[in-house]
Amino acid sequence: MMTVFDCWLNTIASRLVLVVAGIFLQQGIAASQPRILYFGDSISEGWIDAELRPKEAFPALTDSILISTGIQFRSENLGVGGETTLDGLRRIDEQVLSEDPDLVVIAFGSNDYYILGEGQNPRVPLDDFTRHLELMIDKCAGIGINVIVLGIPPLIAERFYIYTPAERFAPFGGVAALHQSYRDAMRNLCREKNVPFVAADFAGMEESLLGFDGVHPLPGGHRAIADSLAAAITATLDAAPSEIPVPPDVHVYPSPFAPSSQEYLVIRVEVKSRSRIRAAIHDSRGRRVRSLDYPVSDSGLHFVLWDGTDDLGVPVASGTYFLQLDVDGAVTSRSIPVVH
Repeated sequence: MMTVFDCWLNTIASRLVLVVAGIFLQQGIAASQPRILYFGDSISEGWIDAELRPKEAFPALTDSILISTGIQFRSENLGVGGETTLDGLRRIDEQVLSEDPDLVVIAFGSNDYYILGEGQNPRVPLDDFTRHLELMIDKCAGIGINVIVLGIPPLIAERFYIYTPAERFAPFGGVAALHQSYRDAMRNLCREKNVPFVAADFAGMEESLLGFDGVHPLPGGHRAIADSLAAAITATLDAAPSEIPVPPDVHVYPSPFAPSSQEYLVIRVEVKSRSRIRAAIHDSRGRRVRSLDYPVSDSGLHFVLWDGTDDLGVPVASGTYFLQLDVDGAVTSRSIPVVH
């Protein structure tokens, strides 16, 4: 005969089972929803008139638009103020590829063309900027991650020059011309690679949509970006996944590798299934000088970078080095001539 206490225990147990089942159901639904990452600089992060206001920035506004249309998804804002495409390239493996999102919005550029001092070049020269952006696209596309590139917003040179001397940019035709060359490079690259490109254009309303520095959009500018970006994201998520190109198994470039003028050596490798790539650089005497452990989240193309230094961060000397690449026990090697 069941007591009142026994009935109470059964009721609690039943409710607990329902709660746990509900938690697992919610987790399963969330796992099946597409995941979007916003990967960029201070504009993505949400800096507006020198204040961090992420709720008014385009990632949050884009999310609101998507939610209003009934799209179920998860998202994360990975914007970091002050970063260039080179900084993005340095953290994309850990913060983007390892997360295996369905779509990433790449939004760099506003810091790349900036010149820190008179007589200097842009922080990231135009050719390097294009190369960094292309490699980020290739890294994502190589493992089946959809990519949308967001263009650099417009610029008001008069406001920009209040805080940055115009003389720095004179050798490049002024900041407006330099800024436009980087915008054009992004658009042209995306056209060549058939990657969706969202131009952050303000249709002649720059005066009211850009902040005091002439670079960072105001909330209205972020809203204009979000309107265009939400449409592109919807179209991309609705489209059938594109076929991943099949390159040679391992390709190393540039060759020869000159660390003093080239920032990194690229090791491109294709894996057929979920794997881990372990790369080691050996000198001509067989001594290991650098270990590179690359966590792979899925099959496809992967790009491992070497900056020409050993495990202690010391640049290696000129000579012939050898790459030993281990993909789940399958080992291959390539020679790497290094010149200074």
